[in-house]
Amino acid sequence: MRFLQKCVILPAEILIIFAGMKQAQIIHQYIWLINTLKAHRALTLDELKSKWRDDEVADGNPLNRSTLTRHRRAIFDMFGIIIEADASTYKYSIRNANVLTNGSIEQWLYSTLSVHGVLVESVDVVREFFWGDSSMAVIFGVCRDCFKYADNMSKFEHEFGCTEGLISNTFRNNPYMRMTVGKWGQQGAKQRVLRLVEAYKNAVEERMKA
Repeated sequence: MRFLQKCVILPAEILIIFAGMKQAQIIHQYIWLINTLKAHRALTLDELKSKWRDDEVADGNPLNRSTLTRHRRAIFDMFGIIIEADASTYKYSIRNANVLTNGSIEQWLYSTLSVHGVLVESVDVVREFFWGDSSMAVIFGVCRDCFKYADNMSKFEHEFGCTEGLISNTFRNNPYMRMTVGKWGQQGAKQRVLRLVEAYKNAVEERMKA
């Protein structure tokens, strides 16, 4: 992985998260916490709980103090961001937001994981366009060609919760998918495929703007 090539040393807890089944959900919670505190500057635990619940961050599971403490530690280990609590106001805030400066390792990692989280979350937005499990092969193609996702089917299947071999089997039955998505229409892709391509691209782009 690129962050290892750049000599970023991550603690064992973080490496386990990258390998685990709940990788996307946990990272999404870290990114949500950082973005929420960046947007609101300082919030009490109750205010964070309320926004966490309203945004349905953890499928209805509430945010408690112990979870927040674990996330604060992991965020510091991963991004170098210090989330501190003011003893007089009981509000949490980011002490050193400038750590996410352009060109830093932390900024690259933060941006990479933010994009990854958006790619995963946007799948649910376009499920109305799905016709079956093989629809995920279209999602893979868009991620690969439009959002610089690694051309690694096994990695995608693991991270997006697909059945092993689903993407390769779908590509085998639809050879045009090995080309870039921009050429799929010329190669006879069905309209439902092209509709899903556009819907997913638009969903990802809209979330990236948010």
